[in-house]
Amino acid sequence: MLKYTVNSLDDVDSSVQNFYQETDDGKFRLNVEGGPADLSGDVQRLKGALEKEREAHKGTKQKFQGFDGISLDEIQELRDKAEDLEFQLETSGKKNDEQIEERAEKLAARQTRKLEEQIAALSAEREQYAAAIKLHEAAANQRKIRDAVEESLSGNDALAIVDSAREDILPFAERIMTINEDGEVVSKDNVGFEPGLTFAEVLGDIQASGRRGHWFKQNKSGGANGGSGSDIGGENPFKAGTRNMTKASLIVRDDPRRAKALILAAGDDPKRYGL
Repeated sequence: MLKYTVNSLDDVDSSVQNFYQETDDGKFRLNVEGGPADLSGDVQRLKGALEKEREAHKGTKQKFQGFDGISLDEIQELRDKAEDLEFQLETSGKKNDEQIEERAEKLAARQTRKLEEQIAALSAEREQYAAAIKLHEAAANQRKIRDAVEESLSGNDALAIVDSAREDILPFAERIMTINEDGEVVSKDNVGFEPGLTFAEVLGDIQASGRRGHWFKQNKSGGANGGSGSDIGGENPFKAGTRNMTKASLIVRDDPRRAKALILAAGDDPKRYGL
């Protein structure tokens, strides 16, 4: 198979060497009709632009080579000192009020410039610290929400959750939960739940409403949490229209956390039930 570009004609058979044409970079390219466009012109233009850039850089370097090792602030300081000396020479023995006032304005402007530079540097530093603190607080809040979720799922009175649901529950909790002023993990406003609920109460609300039923294990002998033996499935016994005080009393007695979630889901006050 013929190569399109070779470094030397020795790299191809002598019978096809006449089909290769030398390029500007000293290589040899197969000269065929319909082949890729010759980009040598573009290459030369790029080389020319690069050479101009190098020359400009060289000229700038030569221009400022006498300032090697001196910072911009130091250069400005030297300019200020030169200005001071020039003023002293020009006004030696003949200062007047106008010149003194002009000089005072220049000195004030100089001091203002330095203060503005310091303020800008401090502001930039403060913004960096604020951003770092914000990231740290966000990470700490996320860890706290994760811990609260894990506690809600692993406590003795926790609702029975299927293992596969954990992958959905954690990102769900991070969306709807927040940290209140007391440092507690509670539900946010306007997320479809009563604000201020613990995550365990949110789970109880979800189960009571029948939403996300695939999250919860079903246990006919012991209810959804497999522990109390109370019949707490089906309709919310605290809700108007499906109220069942016998069932509600059993839930309040056997599973207060579950009862509180159901009461809140029904729009009622847990204090009315001694919770």
